[in-house]
Amino acid sequence: MPAPELGFDLLASLPAGVAYLAGASHVFRFANDAYRLLVGGREILGKTVREALPELEGQGYFELLDDVFARGEAAGGRAAEVLLGAPDEERTPIFVDFCYQPVRQRGAVVGILVHAADVTAHVRDQRRLEQVSSELSASEERHRVLFATIPYGVVHHDAQGGIVAANPAATEILGVAEGDLLGLRPDDRRWQAVREDGASLSGRQHPAMVALATGRVTAPTIMGIAHGQTAQRRWLSVIGVPLERDGAGRVRRAYSVFSDVTEQRRADAALRERDSFLGRLRDANVLGVVISDEIGVRDANDAFLAMLGRDRADLAAGHLDWRSLSPPEWSVRDRQALEELRASGACQPFEKDYLHASGARIPVLVGAAVIDRDPLSWVTFVADLSARQRAEDERARLLASAQSARAEATRAEEGLQLLLRAGALATAPRDATQLLEHATQLLVPSLADFALVLLDAGDERLIPIAAAHRDAGRLTTERPALSPTSSALVAPFLTQRSELVVGLRDPAVRQSVLDPWSERLVEELAADSVASIPVRSAEHGWGVLIIGRGQERPPLSASELAVGEELGRRLADGLANAEAVAREHRVAETLQRALLPQHLPSIDGVDLAVEYLPATAGVEVGGDWFDVVALSEDALAVVVGDVMGHSIAAGAIMGQLRTILRTYAIDRVPPGALLERTNAAMAQMLSGALASAFCATFNTTTMELVYANAGHPPPLLAGAAEGSRFLAEPAGLMLGALPDSGYLDGRVQLREGAVLLAYTDGLVEARGRGLDTGLAELVAAIGPESCSSAARACATALERVLRSQHRGDDVCVLALRAGA
Repeated sequence: MPAPELGFDLLASLPAGVAYLAGASHVFRFANDAYRLLVGGREILGKTVREALPELEGQGYFELLDDVFARGEAAGGRAAEVLLGAPDEERTPIFVDFCYQPVRQRGAVVGILVHAADVTAHVRDQRRLEQVSSELSASEERHRVLFATIPYGVVHHDAQGGIVAANPAATEILGVAEGDLLGLRPDDRRWQAVREDGASLSGRQHPAMVALATGRVTAPTIMGIAHGQTAQRRWLSVIGVPLERDGAGRVRRAYSVFSDVTEQRRADAALRERDSFLGRLRDANVLGVVISDEIGVRDANDAFLAMLGRDRADLAAGHLDWRSLSPPEWSVRDRQALEELRASGACQPFEKDYLHASGARIPVLVGAAVIDRDPLSWVTFVADLSARQRAEDERARLLASAQSARAEATRAEEGLQLLLRAGALATAPRDATQLLEHATQLLVPSLADFALVLLDAGDERLIPIAAAHRDAGRLTTERPALSPTSSALVAPFLTQRSELVVGLRDPAVRQSVLDPWSERLVEELAADSVASIPVRSAEHGWGVLIIGRGQERPPLSASELAVGEELGRRLADGLANAEAVAREHRVAETLQRALLPQHLPSIDGVDLAVEYLPATAGVEVGGDWFDVVALSEDALAVVVGDVMGHSIAAGAIMGQLRTILRTYAIDRVPPGALLERTNAAMAQMLSGALASAFCATFNTTTMELVYANAGHPPPLLAGAAEGSRFLAEPAGLMLGALPDSGYLDGRVQLREGAVLLAYTDGLVEARGRGLDTGLAELVAAIGPESCSSAARACATALERVLRSQHRGDDVCVLALRAGA
């Protein structure tokens, strides 16, 4: 039967596929270009549909054509899946909207007009959208669960500081239902927040308000508030974090993250009260370092070997096994510590005993952290507590002596009180000279009119170190070093016996008992009674303490001499403690530097310099670090970071973070992705740790600096024509704050001579100086004249911004100057 007139010329130009199938066999009489493209461009005219498209067999389309032809009713489908392709080819499904329209001639169906539109791209986009929507829902659910279950209190604030949401931990810590918190602002009078010193904390000083105003994550702030149910004051450690920004860059929302530190503060207060009698006792006299694995001890420093009476030969011969270094009763605790290392990468410090080579027991404090997991190896830090044990025994003896001395006369009782105060002074960790100066000032005028301390110089001479007199004008004469055999007043250094002489204002008495030097000293200080007391402990003689009185006061008595002798022993313990602290501080500084790069790489087109200054007080390893990684001949990565806390664990975490960042940096991923990977690794390996980090890559050919920030102080870009500025954006959360934190990359084109200065907070924050003040001083200090070299930029920052040589925190400054 001839085909009806369908206007094939018009159908040929349609963008959708159109074909005409004639007769019950469905022979292709017409197909436009769009249809031929849909079926792969094959030749189909004159063929039946089964001959032209055999792969459609079994997909239901042939049967549907037969039904349309027989019934004369149109049929179709939307987004129908069709498999096209030769049998020996991999068939790729496509999706089409199709319609089979019967064509009639004189009332009878003579053919079918086929219309097919390829909607594959639309279907695939729709499926991808559904997948993304599902993933987004899952992510929102994870965040909801995290918000609801995180043990820290989390409170969301709007742009005015009003609370819009609070997690269960926050309502429990505050003792207030979530509904009562909604809408509450930090400046609401119901907060009545106070600082640690009792001063009021205004609403604008609340960390959330500071985060909204500055756009930066705040440092932890300790604040006290009344619990909503018990009305008792609870102390919180609060951090403010900016959350969202509008198109103008203004912070729209923020949240407060806080934890209850009340019990910790109470424990600290109880400890201070308990130890107020003799002062705080230092827990470590010698710091030993041991590297071990499950087989045995691999390496140890000299301090540890000396502590156990061992030597390098024992170590080299493999005679040291951590299992046999302790008495058998410690084996269970050692196994527990090993399990802690496997589970969390660190074990909490605990006290135990080691066995000396002589068989004696050595009380120690140990803590450990994993340095490698495959095979498992760890570093153990050991503090010798022998001196603490001796100090505790001596303290007990002193207390017993104090009980009997209370029955003496008023002067003896006052002398005992002086001894107790001096004992607390002597056991406090301080510089030896400062210790002796405070001791002489404590003695004068309460016990004596003058006090003088001479210490052994190590060459059979005693050198005057500290002196005090109620008449300061009598201390102007410079005193020479003395031999213990040349002066009666310093002879107790050798004899170990105290000497007390009275009636010295009588010239005959002076000449009969004193040598010329001692006589001149007595005359100069107007002394009538003098006691010379050895400053000596059971292990070591340090020097001599000389005290005296003039005629205006009663002469020194035997009971006061006893007080002086006790003070001499206390000073000896204090000098030993000060010497141990100084030695431990040197060990801690060595450990800190061992964890940091020893040399910076040399790359053409960039000038690098770094300065690292450890804290001047304390013996613990700090968490500041830096690293520079050469990525190629014209590219490098720089990192500056700071682990929260100052402890053995902080030092170990710092070393692990530096290794993780260096490993990822070698893959040449952007800084933001580098921080994201590191943050994810911390969630798995270093749970509970927090660290800030600034990371940047610099290409000396393109002069482009790409950077990202994880809660770290903003680096300074100086020496540019437009002046100095901080790279404050983009900013991200501290590493470890949330396991899935994201970090954005910032980009800046550096000019020749521009200097990037990255640093840790020890440079710009200190007691008595806030962060904003420190940042302002840094901008003012680093001008164009300071950018002639990276080394000069570092030196200028340290010289002009650090206010004191005494540092309570580590300081790291790294400078990168574009152009060699």
